[in-house]
Amino acid sequence: MKRAIIFCLIIMSSVFVDAQGWIEYGGANSLAANGNIQSICMDALGNTYVAGYFTNSSGKRYVAKWNGTTWTELGGMSSLAANLNIYTI
Repeated sequence: MKRAIIFCLIIMSSVFVDAQGWIEYGGANSLAANGNIQSICMDALGNTYVAGYFTNSSGKRYVAKWNGTTWTELGGMSSLAANLNIYTI
């Protein structure tokens, strides 16, 4: 009887367990990265930084910053202006 009760509790609890899912900051395609994201990090203030194979409207690689509300190009438009992929930050 104990086994049956434990089994039922496990089955019922699995119905309520929700696996963590991925969400996109800012909604669907708010970053609009036109290439792979290679590196992600966060600072002590909770800002998220991503870099990789994506480019800005000038065709230059950059580091994108998520401040909890919006994505921006770190340092402003084309301040880094990297010509090659950014592998880590």
